[in-house]
Amino acid sequence: FLTLLGERAAFDLKSIEPSHVQEFVNRDLTLRRSGTTATLNAKILRAAFNAAIRAGAIETNPASGLQLPDAIAEQRSPFTPGEVETLLAATKKTKSDWQTAIMLAAFAGLRLGDAANLKWDAIDLAAGIIKFIPEKTSRKGKELVMPISDRLLGYLDKLAGKERTQKSKFLCPTLASREIGGRRGLSAEFITLMDNANVASDSIIAKDGRSRKFSRKTF
Repeated sequence: FLTLLGERAAFDLKSIEPSHVQEFVNRDLTLRRSGTTATLNAKILRAAFNAAIRAGAIETNPASGLQLPDAIAEQRSPFTPGEVETLLAATKKTKSDWQTAIMLAAFAGLRLGDAANLKWDAIDLAAGIIKFIPEKTSRKGKELVMPISDRLLGYLDKLAGKERTQKSKFLCPTLASREIGGRRGLSAEFITLMDNANVASDSIIAKDGRSRKFSRKTF
């Protein structure tokens, strides 16, 4: 929003008009961002301006009367058990840590960032539990404790005995600390892995009608 304002970003807050905020929302749509993203960005700006009102910096909120797009959320599709097995079989042929990440997702429900950055000190093989703070709710600082399924427990037990694994604090050292999004991010790499394993991502044109592709099946 500040970049869009240009020189106006250095002016007094009172100089910001509703048209400036509307232009920002419209730009999101021009960039083919989803209606959900554009609406969220508008709400963030609205909250910031409300804080400015409470601080006495402005009297009215320039983001209060915006025309917002319909936030249409596409539905994800689950992988079938057969597709999970196909992906695991494909990763056995590689030296990457994708097999471990997929095991953590399929049998413990971890998101991509949590699986990629999970540390060994979060695993208690003797007690059969995983303790970690999910990235999505990390601000709350609430630790999640979950049991390890038998299949995952057996896999992790074997993984813990490997010399390469013992030298790293991460379960997936080749994936840890990497970006999730972007053309070279982990999400894109996983889609490539799916393609190589002939597991369809089930891509469709997004419902917002702006030629944006949406993959029903992702990590």
